[in-house]
Amino acid sequence: MKKLITFAAVAIAAVVLAACTSNSDNSKGSNFSEAKVEKTTSSSSKAEPTAEDKAALEKAKQTLESFHLSKEKLKSLLVEQEKFTEESAQYAIDNLEVDWKEQALEQAKVNQGITSSSKEKLKDLLINYEKFTEEEAQYAVDHLK
Repeated sequence: MKKLITFAAVAIAAVVLAACTSNSDNSKGSNFSEAKVEKTTSSSSKAEPTAEDKAALEKAKQTLESFHLSKEKLKSLLVEQEKFTEESAQYAIDNLEVDWKEQALEQAKVNQGITSSSKEKLKDLLINYEKFTEEEAQYAVDHLK
């Protein structure tokens, strides 16, 4: 029984780590308020959000409290790991108020703490691995200390 519990704990940890690649350094006190994650009020009143839309939005907010993700990475996590529909994941992305450049900067700081790479290499990681845009990645490396 003890082995089964240990195995289950390890399996859960592996899934969480896989879903949140290279974001394990949360002990440096990431400041959630810097991410400015809030629900925005939509000026165009389309259809009411579904329960799944609302759940995806809540999961996105929770995720961004702990990890610094790009829009693409967050949407991928919502669809592939959390099993939300593409539409609900997009609803979540569209209804978050996030400074994506700040997200990129915070992730660059995490990456910088893990590797001793040049700013150009960090920018490359942000674009090709973390899936931030060119503009977001450039902002991040320009504002690294």
